[in-house]
Amino acid sequence: MSHKQNFFTTLFINDKPLLILVILFCLAQGILTIKRQQIFPILHYGMYSAPINKNAQIYIVTGK
Repeated sequence: MSHKQNFFTTLFINDKPLLILVILFCLAQGILTIKRQQIFPILHYGMYSAPINKNAQIYIVTGK
C-alpha cells in the first residue's frame, strides 16, 4: 500500500531531531499568535491590517 506522506511523516522518518524543532517552533508561533505578539520575520495577521487612526493628521507639502 503506497500513499503520499505529508511533511511531518517524512520528517519523522528521516530526521527526528529536526521534527522536534519544527513542532516546538509551531507551538511557539501558535502561542505568540494567541497572545497577539508579533515577532519578525513571522508576520501575523493584523500587523498590516490594523485599522487606520482617523484622528491622524496628514500634511501635504507643496514645492511652491
